[in-house]
Amino acid sequence: MRDRILVIQLARLGDLVQTVPFLKDLRHNYQDSRIALLCQKKLVPLARMIEGLDEVIPFPLDDFLSSPDDRGGTIPHLWDFLRPLFQQKYPMVLNLNYSLISALAAEGLCEPQGEIIGNFLGADGRVLKRSSWFNFIGSFSSRRRLNPFNLVDVFRYLIPGERNDLYPMLRLDNENSWHRRSDKPLVVFLLGAGAKKRQWPVFNFVKLAKLLQKKTGVIIALVGSKKDRALSRIFARRSTADFVDLVGKLDLVELCRVLKEACLVIGSDTGPLHLAAALNTRTLGLYFGPAWVHETGPYGEGHTVFQVDVPCGPCLDRGICKEYLCRKVITPDLVAPEAIKLITGDKTEDPPIPDSLHLYVSQSDGKTTRYIKKRGNKAESDTQVVRNIYRYLASRFFHFPDQEKQASLGNTGGLVKDITYALYCLNHDYLGFSVGPFFEPWIRFVYSYRDTREEIRGMLTAGFDSVFEYLKDSANPF
Repeated sequence: MRDRILVIQLARLGDLVQTVPFLKDLRHNYQDSRIALLCQKKLVPLARMIEGLDEVIPFPLDDFLSSPDDRGGTIPHLWDFLRPLFQQKYPMVLNLNYSLISALAAEGLCEPQGEIIGNFLGADGRVLKRSSWFNFIGSFSSRRRLNPFNLVDVFRYLIPGERNDLYPMLRLDNENSWHRRSDKPLVVFLLGAGAKKRQWPVFNFVKLAKLLQKKTGVIIALVGSKKDRALSRIFARRSTADFVDLVGKLDLVELCRVLKEACLVIGSDTGPLHLAAALNTRTLGLYFGPAWVHETGPYGEGHTVFQVDVPCGPCLDRGICKEYLCRKVITPDLVAPEAIKLITGDKTEDPPIPDSLHLYVSQSDGKTTRYIKKRGNKAESDTQVVRNIYRYLASRFFHFPDQEKQASLGNTGGLVKDITYALYCLNHDYLGFSVGPFFEPWIRFVYSYRDTREEIRGMLTAGFDSVFEYLKDSANPF
C-alpha cells in the first residue's frame, strides 16, 4: 500500500524546478496518497508553492557541508542531521539524486519492506545503483551530444502512469504581485550562473540592454543572488539603460513574482531561467560550456535557446578552461534581433550566425519537450537522427511515450550498415563486435544492466532490431 510517498530532491534551485512536472504527475497518479518532498532548507519557500504536495521536509544541506567542526561533511556527521528525520518511514521512496547523501537518506526513510526507486545503495551498502531508466540515461555521460532527453522528462518517466497538465506548476498569490515603477514591458536579465563556465559576460548584457531599449523601450530588471552583486555594480557603472537592480534583494517568492510579470527572461542555464519557464514566462537561453539544450533547455512550449557547438563542448562544470572560446560565440548583436522579435512580435531580418552556433525552439505536447533547430549549421542532422532513434528506443523499452517516425531521416546508410553488422555478430553469438560511436550508449547500458551472456545478447538484439525497423520504414533510409 503506497499511502505515503517520499520524493528526495536535494540538488539546487534549477533541479528542484525541473522536478515540479514529475511531482504533478505523481499527484495525478496517486491521488489518495500523502506525498512528501525532502529538499534543501533554503528552497522550502519555493517547494511549498508546488501543486500537489502534502508536506515539505527541510534538510540543512548547507549547514552539513559547512559545519565548523572537523566532522563537517563526513558520514558520522551526516547521521546527526538525518537521524531526526528517521522517525517517519515511507513505503515508497523516489530518490532523484545520484549522491551518497540522498542514498543514505532514502535507506533510512524507507520502510523495511518498502521500495526505493531511482538511485539507491547496492547490497553491500557502499556502491550507488540506479533504476534501469536512470541507468539508461546515465549511459549518455560520455556521449552527451546524443542525449535527446530533457532532464524534466528524465524525472517524469521514472515511473509509469498518466501525465498531468503542466500548468499551473506553482501556486502564486496574484494579489501580492510585484509592483514596478513603469508600465513599459519588463525584460529580466539573469547576470549570474551557478558555475563560471555558464556565465555570459556582464559587458555583453550592457550592450544588449542598449540595443533592446533603442528598438523596444523596455525596462530591464537585473536579477541574481547576493554573490552576483559585483556584476550588477559593473552593469550600473557601464550602462545608460533604464533598469532596476534587484540583484540579491529578492527572496524566492518575490523572485517568482518578478519573473511572472516579465515578457521575456534572458540568461544562461541557471535556476531562475527554469523558474521563469515553470511560471509560463517566455525565455531566451544562452547555452555554452557545460550547458546543453537537449538536456536542460527550459521546459515547455515556445522557449528559444542559442546553443554553442564547439569540439570541446559540452564540457563539465568542474575543471579549468583557459580561453572560454565558447562564451565569445554568442554576441549581443546576435541575441538582440531574436529578443526584439520575442518582445514585439515583429519580424526582423535574421543576421547570419557562425557555424559553431545553433538556434533552437522548444516544442511540447504536454508529455515531453524537445528542441528543434530553427537556424544553424546543418551538418548536425545525422546526430539529430540518432537522437530520434534513442527516443524511439525509450518508447519501446521504458515508460516513455510512443514516438512518431520521422517523415524523412536523411542519409542513414552508415547507421543501417552498423546495425546490420551488429545483428550479424549477435546472430553468430559474437559479443565482441565494435560499431560506430552513435550506438555506444545503448551498448554501455545493456552491459551495465544485464548480467548473463544470454541476457546481454537478447537485449542488444532487441534494441538493434527496433532501430532497424525504425529506419527501414522511413523515407529514403539508404
